[in-house]
Amino acid sequence: MKTIYETKSNGKMKQNNNDNEILLTDLINYLFRKSLHIFLVVLIFGICGVIYSLLLPNKYTSEALLVSSQSGSGSELKSLASQYGGIAALAGINLSGGESSRLEQSVELLKSWYFVEIVIVKYGWKPSLMAANYWNAELGELELDQELFDSETMSWKGIDDKNLEPSSWETFSVVEDNFIVSFDNKTGFIQVSFEHLSPQFASEFVTVMIEELNAYFKSLDVQASRSNIEFLKEKIEKTEYKEMQNVFYKMIEDQSKTLMLATANSEYLVRSIIPAKVAEVKSSPSRIIICITITFVGGTLAILYFLISFLYRESQNDHKQ
Repeated sequence: MKTIYETKSNGKMKQNNNDNEILLTDLINYLFRKSLHIFLVVLIFGICGVIYSLLLPNKYTSEALLVSSQSGSGSELKSLASQYGGIAALAGINLSGGESSRLEQSVELLKSWYFVEIVIVKYGWKPSLMAANYWNAELGELELDQELFDSETMSWKGIDDKNLEPSSWETFSVVEDNFIVSFDNKTGFIQVSFEHLSPQFASEFVTVMIEELNAYFKSLDVQASRSNIEFLKEKIEKTEYKEMQNVFYKMIEDQSKTLMLATANSEYLVRSIIPAKVAEVKSSPSRIIICITITFVGGTLAILYFLISFLYRESQNDHKQ
């Protein structure tokens, strides 16, 4: 036998369920009546999405896949380090540092503000990076923004005695957004890519960055090898023990190999197994995705607006009652 309380509760629950069903039905009918307005909003957003996507310039990506060039010499150095590492440390020479560590160092160097700035200044790339306006595919030329950079005088313009030339950090920030360098520890591959309005400049950027990376480490190792050789020769002259002299001679031989490899090989640290090519197909923007996203946002906003409008109207009616 049901109590009075249970009967009242069931009655309220049924009433609430009926009210919710009525409210949901009214909402669906309301949205259906406003379907033309929703369609117009979606259409407007869709048109805006198409216009916006068409105004965006095409960008092209150039990629290269690198691998270590020092696999052979690296193994010899590891063998030498395992045999004479302690003696070398006493002599003040570091034989440690494997192949993978040099590759990891190269990745971090490529991504650094310090190294990127050196290369940009050396090749005068700042206008191409910061004043690029349009890629003329017919002429194969990159057109610069004449309001920022004067191509005839090759100088940055100014407004009210204020130079419009971007700072070093601003230039690096643009490069950082478009220059991707990744290292795979398992395969030992380094993947380098750069996106730009000009496919030719993108390819040039990747190629030159790799060349400068090799030149940088080559210069470091040449200087270190020459310094080590001179140091070891002094040690040999001051050492009377034959065994120690033989160890130092072995170290000099290894340093001479490094010096010879650095001098003769342009791809000293890394070599391209897949070199950078001039892209023929754009990498961005994805205009279809942009149009779909903007259209979806428009439809969502329209539905939310009419939903809030309906709920507000219902709340006003409840207050009146």
